[in-house]
Amino acid sequence: MPLEKAARIILSKCLGTTKNETLLIIADSNHLEFGKILQIESQKLKVQSALLDISLNGPQNSTFSPFIMNLALQSNGVILLTDEPVNNHLADLELSTLKTRFISLVNVEEKNLHCIIKTRYRKVKSLSQKLADILTIGKKLTLTTMAGSHIHICLTNVKGFSNTGMAVYPGQITTLPAGEAYCHPIGEHCEGTLIVDGAIDIIEKLSAPVELKISKGLIKRILGNGDADILRKQFKARGVNARQIIRFGIGTNDMARFGVSIDESKKVLGVVYFTFGAENSTHHQGNGNTPIEMVITKPTVVIDGKEIIQNGVIMIDTP
Repeated sequence: MPLEKAARIILSKCLGTTKNETLLIIADSNHLEFGKILQIESQKLKVQSALLDISLNGPQNSTFSPFIMNLALQSNGVILLTDEPVNNHLADLELSTLKTRFISLVNVEEKNLHCIIKTRYRKVKSLSQKLADILTIGKKLTLTTMAGSHIHICLTNVKGFSNTGMAVYPGQITTLPAGEAYCHPIGEHCEGTLIVDGAIDIIEKLSAPVELKISKGLIKRILGNGDADILRKQFKARGVNARQIIRFGIGTNDMARFGVSIDESKKVLGVVYFTFGAENSTHHQGNGNTPIEMVITKPTVVIDGKEIIQNGVIMIDTP
């Protein structure tokens, strides 16, 4: 069964659980079934596991409560299964000091287990980490597409990060599905045009590409009708600060499929994505400050004069 197979892969490959370790599985009401399967499979590995049923409503969904954090501190591993992710930035700040290994999954359904099961984790890890290093070392990034995107991004003093899908050492944090390198660009130095042709998380399926004019890291104009109208209304409701670029990422997973979910679409090998939101907003807060993610296909990315991606094909070698 897909659920059981995915559970075994998460426990063994992604979390690296071993005999006599302690595991805390945190699940909301829609994910208790998969939480129970993870618990059963962990017990087969002689892991001491507990399943905690929570409800992530209102302001609590931005971070863990002190009670849950205390439980996490006492565990070797934590798996979080929710409809809405916890606040990623706050979670990073809190959990990076722990000895716990942490994995987060959102909206787990059989249709999106394919990527978790099929992912070649060592390959994804190698590519994601190499691209993260390039983002860290780089000074200037230029993104173009045949559709008309052309934007310059300053990478000076910007740190790259990787999502490998593996949290096998104390203090590591990851999300599933796996596969991305990303950074938080200096917004005031982002200038150009984006043609969003892949996906926008607040729109179920794009009917046509949406054109964005970017100046000093802010969306200044949204051109087009239909989906563009939806986007304009969403940004108007959120305020001008929600129009700024807060994250740029590159997909690194050759087993990710487009159109299953925004979380999987942005991990597809060779795509890029942008996250727009207020600086103090972090991923999926469940309110008006929720960032908006947009995926662009077949990009060409040049960093400091070196072509990293050519029309959606990643050009760097990995072991």
